Amino acid sequence: MAQSIAASYPGRSAKQMNVSRTWVYRFLSRHKEFKLQTATVADPQRNKASCIKNLLPFYVIYHNLLSSDQYHETLVFNLDETPICLHQSPKMKVLTLPEKPTPRLSLPPRMANATLLLTICLDGTYLTPHLLWPTKRIPPELTIMRGRPILLHANGSGWQTKYSFEKIMLGDILPTAMKKRKDSGLGTKKILFVLDSHVSRMSIKLLKYCKKNRITLLTIPAHSSHLTQPLDCGPNGNFKHSLLRYTILECCRPRVCCCL
Repeated sequence: MAQSIAASYPGRSAKQMNVSRTWVYRFLSRHKEFKLQTATVADPQRNKASCIKNLLPFYVIYHNLLSSDQYHETLVFNLDETPICLHQSPKMKVLTLPEKPTPRLSLPPRMANATLLLTICLDGTYLTPHLLWPTKRIPPELTIMRGRPILLHANGSGWQTKYSFEKIMLGDILPTAMKKRKDSGLGTKKILFVLDSHVSRMSIKLLKYCKKNRITLLTIPAHSSHLTQPLDCGPNGNFKHSLLRYTILECCRPRVCCCL
């Protein structure tokens, strides 16, 4: 319907086709069958991956591992990265019918960011967080964080890479998990890490180290972290929600469009 209305005015620009808030609310007062919804940002790859056929094998494997006596809750870890970035998040109100599904918008392009890596244990404890900064060296502004319970890395891009992941895992996270196993008197028990299937995980050196030290790496299905990644559904999700309060950009002012 919206496209047919726009086609009736071929000479008008997209800006001229916008309507004011006053018009929208007057329209809603006259047509009670419509409602105003907040559009959500959709990733086509995530939509395709969010199906039972794709997710069920992972949950079966995960359930079997947790049900076995090989993995103690003290040695089950969930590891995940969360980006810290400013982005042009499209906030838009969409005029639609109540029976229509919530409208979805295209995912905006990413901008430069840092990456925070968290590792949470099933028993409620956590390992030291790691922060990847998008510069060649740690900037002076971050030196105040030295000595605090967080480790800083500067890898130029701010994104996790095979080299940075291998360095963090072999240099800190895995040795710390093994020390926890020893201190807990669970020397013969296996260690389980649940993490996403990013390309940075493909390290032969890391896999050999894990096999030698009785460490299992279980990767979640690609593009399904919003459903299967515990940290995304918990601490990281809350962190991102809080971060958005401090990343209000001029381009994020709410707009109204018609989607019928």
